[in-house]
Amino acid sequence: MKSFLPSLGLFLLIFNPFVNSAQDLKVPIEWLEFSNAFEENSFQAAAGGDTNHLFLLLAAAGRMDSSTALANQGKLEQIFLSLDSAKLVRKSTKKIVKTVFNTVHEQIFYKYELNNQFCEVFETGFYNCVSASGMYSYFFARLGIPHMMVQIPGHVYVMVMHDDETWVVESTDPQQGFYEIEMQSREETIQEYLAQKLISPEQLNDPKLDSILGSFDDREFVSASRLVAIQYQNQSLYDLEAEKFHSALQNHLKARFLAPKADYEEAAFIIGTWVEKQDYSKPYYFDLCRVNWTFFSEKEKLENLEAFEYYGSLYLENKIDRSIYDAWFDSFKEAFADNDSALKYIRANRYTILGTEAFQNGKISETLQNGKNCLAEIPNDQNGLALVITGIGMKIQAGKWTESIIADSLRYYNNNYPSLMEKPVYRNLVAEVYILEAVNHVNRNQLSSAKRNLEELEEILGGSLPETINEERVALAYSKVAHYSFRSSKKEAQNWIERGLKYAPSNSLLLGLKDYYRKI
Repeated sequence: MKSFLPSLGLFLLIFNPFVNSAQDLKVPIEWLEFSNAFEENSFQAAAGGDTNHLFLLLAAAGRMDSSTALANQGKLEQIFLSLDSAKLVRKSTKKIVKTVFNTVHEQIFYKYELNNQFCEVFETGFYNCVSASGMYSYFFARLGIPHMMVQIPGHVYVMVMHDDETWVVESTDPQQGFYEIEMQSREETIQEYLAQKLISPEQLNDPKLDSILGSFDDREFVSASRLVAIQYQNQSLYDLEAEKFHSALQNHLKARFLAPKADYEEAAFIIGTWVEKQDYSKPYYFDLCRVNWTFFSEKEKLENLEAFEYYGSLYLENKIDRSIYDAWFDSFKEAFADNDSALKYIRANRYTILGTEAFQNGKISETLQNGKNCLAEIPNDQNGLALVITGIGMKIQAGKWTESIIADSLRYYNNNYPSLMEKPVYRNLVAEVYILEAVNHVNRNQLSSAKRNLEELEEILGGSLPETINEERVALAYSKVAHYSFRSSKKEAQNWIERGLKYAPSNSLLLGLKDYYRKI
């Protein structure tokens, strides 16, 4: 049986699949939890570059020990000796492929099962495309026959390239599971894609033509490490389906350890599901949080930005401690390092949480300072405004400010945080303080200071009192200023009465003085 397959020969690699160095290990081995000493020793060997991929394949299910693995290796050695390799390698490629294929099916394989681990080949004879490809590869490697394992979506098979022939060795058909194919040249591939209108004539001059051609080839040439990683990734998905989330994560990490450059489509879901369980006992928890962010688009990141508020609420409810909350803060900062508005939101929210905590613990200065810090990030932030107002109220109630300091302090906040005046409770506080100060200044015969208090109040309030202000106190302040002004100017006194009536139009004291000044 023959078929035609585009080659793109520049991607073809010939390797010995069971002697291969572990490279680019982005997952620290300290993150991995092993089922037994045999699995751990196999991974330690991989980390050191002295790799036995047969043992890694056997270890993938987590239930085989070293003595059993050695026994299975011995069984394979006996089968290999029975092939009489010295004679076999001198025969045709078809004869070599047929002999390996038939031997494996007669002496090792029993039944095809979709969900299968490599160790099951020895336990029950059950196999699937991954475990079968690993087994074919083992014998071709021992014979020194150039070959490679190929992954396409949902399937793995072996390609043998020997004596200018290319043969595919499959696992799914025990009768006709191997056949020769004719590899196309690059030019033949281009002509085929032109005929199918997958590329245009204009693209032939594109410097990225090889990448364009490669995009139509769904094959991935699989190293031995990658084949083991597929085993672990498959087990991860089985675990995920069974809601064994920690086991799913561990098997995924082992896959990434062995093949860090592979594209794991399910990685975000596997890691994200584990992250959601909030198992902070693992020292690499936040490292994986950062990894998980890398799968998110900018839009998806922004959709998850408000989750930072959730972790703040957990902290205030004593469900996570300060170190965990700080770690979340660092994680969100890193995720949005290139987004200034998001960073402002994150920092402002943190100041809100810390300010709220300070208020709950009666820490006045910290409450106020966190509110100010929050407003420095987002000037009109409602939580920041509330903290500042709360902090000011706590200072006044605790007697931390003298009368003169209160007024000066409020002037500072009015100038630096004008949006505070949008809060009725703050407007009321400012009005009460300015009116009280005006009355006290009059009583001390400090008429100019009293006038300044009322003028500032009118400028701040914009002609209307807060709903909760005491009109009697307003009337008292204006009447006292008017009374002392009358000594030098009746007109000025009448003006202060009229200004007071704008805020307390029905007050009897102001109305009486107005009538009195008119008659004199």
